[in-house]
Amino acid sequence: MIYLFDLNDPSLRAIVEHTTAHSETCSEAYTGRERLKPDTLYLVKDSGAYIMACTDPDLKSANGYHEVCYADGCRPEDGHIGGDDFVENIPAQWFRNGIKLQKSFLKLKVSARNIACDLL
Repeated sequence: MIYLFDLNDPSLRAIVEHTTAHSETCSEAYTGRERLKPDTLYLVKDSGAYIMACTDPDLKSANGYHEVCYADGCRPEDGHIGGDDFVENIPAQWFRNGIKLQKSFLKLKVSARNIACDLL
């Protein structure tokens, strides 16, 4: 599956900035706050596919929910995107690199064995 994220999206930038400020508190997926995985973000796939901070404190949006940034075409209202649900840690540095290099998009290619990143 391929997920495309807009590096100019204000929500994505807020998530990356928050993660940078709290990078030592990032938790590993599926373990709660028990195990830390510094300087990472969550890639979540459930009714949509999105990036969110995995820090303590949590990053909340104006409506009080976790701030998220959906991949292009992967919002819940876009319809079922198929496949199993998952949460994986991915390096926040991938997003910082794209922003620093003034790229427009970050593409994540997710397979059963790995996650690859391309900047577009």
